[in-house]
Amino acid sequence: MKSAQLFRPVLVDQEAGEHVKVIGDEQVIKLNSSQTGGTLTIIEQSYRPGAGVPPHFHTQEDAVFYIIQGHMDFTVGDKAISAGVGSTVLLPRCIPHSSKAGPHGARALVVLFPGGGEKMFRELDSVPSSKTPADKAPSQEVMAVCKKYGVHFI
Repeated sequence: MKSAQLFRPVLVDQEAGEHVKVIGDEQVIKLNSSQTGGTLTIIEQSYRPGAGVPPHFHTQEDAVFYIIQGHMDFTVGDKAISAGVGSTVLLPRCIPHSSKAGPHGARALVVLFPGGGEKMFRELDSVPSSKTPADKAPSQEVMAVCKKYGVHFI
């Protein structure tokens, strides 16, 4: 049985992708949902030392973090997770979680599924208050954009 092809092969070179800056850190959208038939989004995130995202949850997608440099600590529900290079962490939708980069920062490949999460990052990139590091409470404007995409801060 033949299955329908939803998308075409895509090559994104090492330095290529759509660069955005959100919550004080750099993100590179490597594959967006329009390139993957809506199945997933892949983002390379670079975190400053100690940077992270305060407790929140997603209602529209699950996230997988693959640590490619440095170290990150996560709290997922009531579980503390310490993740070094090569570690993979699943953050299921609707489960509160937070993240924090180690003292030397971190880089992670983040897979969001289903795809579409890149739309929130694009919109946040145009919000001036989203340039503030997330170590501080997100602004009302940032929270409103996030809520529009099913991301709720606790």
